[in-house]
Amino acid sequence: MLNLDEEISKNIKKIMREKFGTGTECAKLLGVSARSLNDSINKIKNGHYPSVKQLKRIAKVCECEITDFFKVD
Repeated sequence: MLNLDEEISKNIKKIMREKFGTGTECAKLLGVSARSLNDSINKIKNGHYPSVKQLKRIAKVCECEITDFFKVD
């Protein structure tokens, strides 16, 4: 079983893939590099979350609610 932080990280990546195919286009719209965005999302697995402001920006670009990132089965 994955821990909660890993589930959240996977949810964000899944939502980005469904919307854009890869994180590169999402990163462009956010004005950051794809590597920076990927690193930020991967750090969540270790409990290091980006700011709420950044999570809101990602959600807006992905056309979803920030709460969608935190839905765990």
